[in-house]
Amino acid sequence: MRAAVSVRTAAERQHKPDPVVARVLPPPTPRTDGAIYQAGQQMELFADLKARRVGDVLTIRLTESTNASKSAVTKTAKTTAVNNTGPTIFGKTITAAGVPILTTSMNGADSFDGEGSSTRAIVWRAV
Repeated sequence: MRAAVSVRTAAERQHKPDPVVARVLPPPTPRTDGAIYQAGQQMELFADLKARRVGDVLTIRLTESTNASKSAVTKTAKTTAVNNTGPTIFGKTITAAGVPILTTSMNGADSFDGEGSSTRAIVWRAV
């Protein structure tokens, strides 16, 4: 038996096992629960095009509409009257054939009516 033991020992000395190399595993991805995707909340009963996972593409459409209008109405009027009596001599108006002379009377009137309006509409869309 000694011979068998010595043979085995020699065989073990000739065969060297490969060195053990530790495998490096990548670090686990951190858990990120966002507003759209919640881990463990998927429903696989149907499929549609709604974004629900981190990294899904979202399309945001903005539509803005602005309307403005302005109007103005202007009315002006002016009336002028001038009455000028002629000169008097001893408190009496000078007349010719009973009609007063050098007596002046003027009347005038001006008026203006105006209207204006402006309308503006702006539509802004971003896709």
